[in-house]
Amino acid sequence: TFNVIVTPENDAPTSLNFEKSSYVYNAITFDITDFPFIDVDEGDTLSKIKVYTPTVGSLEYVVTNLTLSTEILADDISKLKFELASGETGTSEFNFSVSDGEIYSDIHTATMTILPSPFGDLSQPRSRGGVRILQTDWSCKPGYTPDSSGFTMQTIFEAGEVCVKMENELPTADLVAPEIVQIGDVAFFSAGRSADPDGIIKEYAWELSPNVTKTGEKVHHTYNSIDDCTSGICNIRLTVTDSDGGNTTANTTLTLTTDEIDGADYYGLTMSEGQNYTDDELTYLGLLKGQMNLKGDEEVTVDTTGMITSIEEQIVEVTGEGLGYESYIPNDGQCQTGERESSTPLDCLVGDGVCSKSLGEHSLNSPDDCKENSKMGAILLLAFLTLLGGGAFFAWKKGLLGKHNLSLGAKPVADESPFETTQPAQPAQPSGPEQYIKTQRSKGFSNEQIRGALKNKGWEDDKIDEALNASRE
Repeated sequence: TFNVIVTPENDAPTSLNFEKSSYVYNAITFDITDFPFIDVDEGDTLSKIKVYTPTVGSLEYVVTNLTLSTEILADDISKLKFELASGETGTSEFNFSVSDGEIYSDIHTATMTILPSPFGDLSQPRSRGGVRILQTDWSCKPGYTPDSSGFTMQTIFEAGEVCVKMENELPTADLVAPEIVQIGDVAFFSAGRSADPDGIIKEYAWELSPNVTKTGEKVHHTYNSIDDCTSGICNIRLTVTDSDGGNTTANTTLTLTTDEIDGADYYGLTMSEGQNYTDDELTYLGLLKGQMNLKGDEEVTVDTTGMITSIEEQIVEVTGEGLGYESYIPNDGQCQTGERESSTPLDCLVGDGVCSKSLGEHSLNSPDDCKENSKMGAILLLAFLTLLGGGAFFAWKKGLLGKHNLSLGAKPVADESPFETTQPAQPAQPSGPEQYIKTQRSKGFSNEQIRGALKNKGWEDDKIDEALNASRE
């Protein structure tokens, strides 16, 4: 007689290559089901993966770009994402292997593809802002709008490029200049009230005499002779140019004199909270009485007496390239071109029919968009509580609660459920536990976990083995 002792060996798991894709401007995210796990050892599950640097783009784990190889626990796979540079499309690959906790599989390949927008290069995901393309999740980039060629939801997906450039609205040139200037005095000029309805003014160009040109929102000049201008009359010209290259010109005249006059002196004139200003000073500064004025990156409030009552910093976000720069003034009640993709998109969110809670929209600042969600949430909560209360009452009437009193503050009897929620549900003492075993297997519990639950209920090992074998048939 001799005993044969068989020591089982852990076999390495295997995996498969896989592919994933997403659209431009979007990252590709992962979960545990993306990485195939095949293991002949019963009860082995995916424990961790090892990923390697992609051929193109970045593979990011939590907030760190991965280099070389990195181990990631199965529960943390959702923190992994792949992306190309913003706006880029194409295909990339990275290698990976899977592990049962002891042995890694051979290396396999994940192929990532970032697809172009179905509506052409001038479109982008709706979450980035712009004019929406019909009822899709896409919009046109800042400065562009859907072509008004009669697209429908049935034909637009075959249209290719559907966005066209918006017609530029020209800026308004508004200059402030003295009517008469004494020779030798300093003359002050301001374009502070000039504005652009769909962008920002990029350049202020002044012509103060036939031989004098200057640039800037505010400029000054000293005339030294009547002959600086024709017959002492100076033609003052201001040309403002916006971010799309459009320009507008304003003109006025200025008279030179040798007579002594009291000219305005704006040297050192700045905006100061709590200070009173004359009408001419406010005009030079480009401010209006009795309202809030946007001046660069500041909100300047002037009361009806001419006092500046507050100066608050206003964030102005500028994006784009070359002449494509756009300016966004958040929280001014106007949805400006491209503002939806800024960090403060509320002006564009209110009234769009979508309650974008993650971007700061709620029932108080956007009641029309969010009220339906709030009502629906209340209805669902009420329905749930009604069902819960009715179910508890029914169970109490039928005597189904047993030792587990469901009243507030009650605790279950300690010996009724010794397992945590990660263990299989405890079986009753049935005539045969085959169905119980099949059910717990379908939930992902191992044979050892099921065996422990059955033993806790008094089943003998030989009976458990018999039931485990029978459940495989």
